[in-house]
Amino acid sequence: MPVRSAIVRRLLAVVGAVTLAFGATAVVAPPASAQTIVRVTTTRGCEWTTGVGQYWRVKADVTVAQVAGSSYRWIESATNARTELVGFTLGVEESNQVASASIRNNGASVYISGSAVLSYGVPTPWGGINWLSLPINCSTTYSVY
Repeated sequence: MPVRSAIVRRLLAVVGAVTLAFGATAVVAPPASAQTIVRVTTTRGCEWTTGVGQYWRVKADVTVAQVAGSSYRWIESATNARTELVGFTLGVEESNQVASASIRNNGASVYISGSAVLSYGVPTPWGGINWLSLPINCSTTYSVY
């Protein structure tokens, strides 16, 4: 089959050159080996429930590429690693946040991890009164297979 497609491409090139020499236009098909790459970006990570209606998360935006029409996929990039504290957060502060995402196994997986310190306290007119500081961390591995 590769020999046949090479012959067809060569014939198309010769016909196109002859046609163009006479002032006409030619449409040449792309090579049969051209592949379309499809990319999809999604957010992946892990989450902890740190209180009633309160969640701490580590996230990253992961781009997975795939050859169209096949099952071959790989992780192309992992960006925007971040932490967030959401939900009912009155009297809670997040500090010393660290987040990272690293692609592993030749693009087959990505390791996402993060840590922070959550400080619980009571807000007052004179400033916050902290009574507990809790280090927190989580990590996950996302794999395309």
